[in-house]
Amino acid sequence: MKSLWRKPVYLFAGICILLCLWLTPGFAAQTVRVVRSLEPAQSALAVQKQMLNDGFIQGIVLEADAILPVPMDEARRVLFANYVQDKTQDLVVSYKELGFKEQNDPREIVADLSVSVNTPVLKEMLKDMGIFYTSLHRVSCALTLTGFQSEDWQHLEELQTLSGVDVIYGGNQPDAVTMQLNKVGENRWQGKLTAWDSDFTAQGRTLDVLWSELWKNYFSLPKVMSGIFSTVTFQVAGWYVTDGASYFEDILLSWDRLVEQATLLRLDMSDADFGGVWSVQTLDVQALRTRLEAFLKDRGLHLLFFQQAKV
Repeated sequence: MKSLWRKPVYLFAGICILLCLWLTPGFAAQTVRVVRSLEPAQSALAVQKQMLNDGFIQGIVLEADAILPVPMDEARRVLFANYVQDKTQDLVVSYKELGFKEQNDPREIVADLSVSVNTPVLKEMLKDMGIFYTSLHRVSCALTLTGFQSEDWQHLEELQTLSGVDVIYGGNQPDAVTMQLNKVGENRWQGKLTAWDSDFTAQGRTLDVLWSELWKNYFSLPKVMSGIFSTVTFQVAGWYVTDGASYFEDILLSWDRLVEQATLLRLDMSDADFGGVWSVQTLDVQALRTRLEAFLKDRGLHLLFFQQAKV
């Protein structure tokens, strides 16, 4: 049987260009399996487009779990899959067909795909929604609402679950973030978030936009960031040219699952070789050290010291 995915009418425009990007740094491939039942008179072509989109969503969710310190629980994963279903064009770079079969008992299609996801864009989305930051520790928020209608409540609860926010209604908790949300029209939302001595205001046409904007500002606060990330400083030596240190910094930044920020503090030069000292923000100190030592060992480089900054 000819492959379902090779029918020209359903191929994405520019697919050849996309396939050239398959191994571009910052893109990660996830292998997924999509199963779709067929009605008695239904053709395989009739469900192809939806199957592709289902595979893209699976790939995005798998890559999100790979980025996060711990995978999402089932409730969060379902909500996140729903959240990205209309954002696959922004997140999926390309795909490859690994296998395809159509079976009769039961009548269904099974397709195996490798989906290449734009990891940096996905990571920023996870940050904007708060998922990246609350995968280990949830945030408490004292919430005040005005103008909400019955259909808004379920969506608000879904956003709380998705973002990892524990809401306190009508409470006054000294250490909690406070948020005010106001629905002022059919497509008009306003809000304010207060944390310590910082106030943020935002508006949007949907509750999603307003919620994301307010929490994005909160998670950018230095006090919040210092409680989430650890800072380590280390020294590496063993290059014969200074370009080696520059190349190494690019490598560090490509470890986007481990490295949030990398800064070269100084370059060192001796009679024998070149080296440098870096400051790196990470969610997992031990995992970073393990990967760093493996990388340096394979290239004859030396880790002179590695220490975590005291909070």
